[in-house]
Amino acid sequence: MATTIERLRDLQNSDLTIYRLKKRLAEIPVETGRLNDKFKQETEDLFVLEQEVKKEEVTLRETESEISGLEEEIKKAQRNLMNVKTNREYTALTSEIDGFKKKISNLEEHALLLMDKVARAKKTRKEEEKRLEKEKGALDEKLSELAREEASMRADLSEEEKRRPVLAGAIPKEILAAYERVLKAKANRKALVGVKDNICTGCQTRLPTGTLDQLHKGADLVFCEGCNRLLYLE
Repeated sequence: MATTIERLRDLQNSDLTIYRLKKRLAEIPVETGRLNDKFKQETEDLFVLEQEVKKEEVTLRETESEISGLEEEIKKAQRNLMNVKTNREYTALTSEIDGFKKKISNLEEHALLLMDKVARAKKTRKEEEKRLEKEKGALDEKLSELAREEASMRADLSEEEKRRPVLAGAIPKEILAAYERVLKAKANRKALVGVKDNICTGCQTRLPTGTLDQLHKGADLVFCEGCNRLLYLE
């Protein structure tokens, strides 16, 4: 027949299992949310990049249109040269044509920079689209894995929570009450710890002779003076 300490150890193992399962189950939605938020942010960044590409393409088309307009102005001015009557009119028209040509030169230089910028932006967008497509596959796989893990853990938790009252029912009420009182005060859910080489393995305190005597005599309720946990001899 199992001793009280053995039953307490079984109960503590059950409590630790329940604690770890609940802790992990609380972590999974956070992890899922973090993964989704990360992918959402990257998708939004790609959208911003696409908008920037479109904006630069519009600017390029406007620049090219402005160049075409100036070229038409040059042709018009050159036709008017055939009809000038005075040197003054001729000089004014040639000066105007030179001005148009200078503007076209500046705009063509700007257009070349824009074309390079658009080409680089498109390349970056294409690379990001491929990367996100690959990442989406990895994300879906990870989310499925987390969902399977969560379902399995919920089933394990349900079984362990059914088992726990059976284990607790096999322990004397006074000892169970002491165990549960200590359990509530311990963040790591360990209310029962072993004694090895006269040292409490819970807080590493060397135990006094009186406490050791109680353990050797087989007392059921022996507490560590350092951490207040229940003790048993390993």
